[in-house]
Order: sequence, then C-alpha cells, then structure tokens
Amino acid sequence: MTRKMILLGALTAAGTLFQSAGCIARFLGDLAGTSLWLSVVD
Repeated sequence: MTRKMILLGALTAAGTLFQSAGCIARFLGDLAGTSLWLSVVD
C-alpha cells in the first residue's frame, strides 16, 4: 500500500515537472518568436 502511494506521488511529481518544463519551453519559444518578429519588423 505505501509503496503504491510513493510510486503514485513520484509519478505525480514527474508529471508536474514535465508540465512546468513544457510551459517554460513554450514561454521561451514565444519570447524567441517575438524577438525574431520584432527584429524582422525593424
């Protein structure tokens, strides 16, 4: 029972980390796209 709980907690933590990494990557991608677009406009 406790092993299942630990495994579930680890999976949840990994999922959360993966999700926040995806958000950070998307943010950086938007930032890069915006600066690229601004440099093209200038």
